Amino acid sequence: MSERRRELFEAVIQDPSDREASDALEQLLVEQEEWTDLANLQVHLAEHAGDPSEASGRLRRGGEIAETRLGDARRAVELYGASLEGDPTGGVETLGRMRALLVGLEAWEDYLQVGEAEAERTADTGARAALLTEMGGILESRLGDPERAIICYQAALESDPGHAPAGHAAQRICRDAGAHEMLAQLLDFELARTEDPDRRADILAELGNLLLNQLDQAEMAQVAFSSLLELRP
Repeated sequence: MSERRRELFEAVIQDPSDREASDALEQLLVEQEEWTDLANLQVHLAEHAGDPSEASGRLRRGGEIAETRLGDARRAVELYGASLEGDPTGGVETLGRMRALLVGLEAWEDYLQVGEAEAERTADTGARAALLTEMGGILESRLGDPERAIICYQAALESDPGHAPAGHAAQRICRDAGAHEMLAQLLDFELARTEDPDRRADILAELGNLLLNQLDQAEMAQVAFSSLLELRP
């Protein structure tokens, strides 16, 4: 360690509020590509920051260094997560970065926990529905948990009733599980929100057969088939 670096480290440790010393040390560490020390410096400064937003920014900076310079995804997730408490932006972007890293780590339960927090903070209904649908896919494909998956798909539809990928995924699970009543409800839900004639006809055909053969609702089935004939004489 150079004498100048040692002097700056000692100055920052003695007085973390010494901005001149901390800025000089940060610049020196960047020039020397001492990324581990630079990440640790951000954590030290965050611990002694007088303002929550400043601490959040320092921790986020540490996470960026861990992610992009050190290739340490776990440390990056840890620091990004610690930065959320004082994040004045709400942390949606940070949570998204955490999710991407957790996919690489195949830490699926952590991914779902982060995704849930991100969904709660996402104002755009379409984006929230897409995220919840992605979470449902993780539950199905990675964790083999269709019951929890369908809860995500239903939440996606509550956010954006027209989000077809969520509706179709939920329908598929119900078909596979033989959940005929719920499948009928999902088909009816989609029918009310679909204008495309071909898709409406497909829904009516499946719904009619389901009502007639599985749910013993002949009158309702007849209504569905009558509507189908109007589209496909």
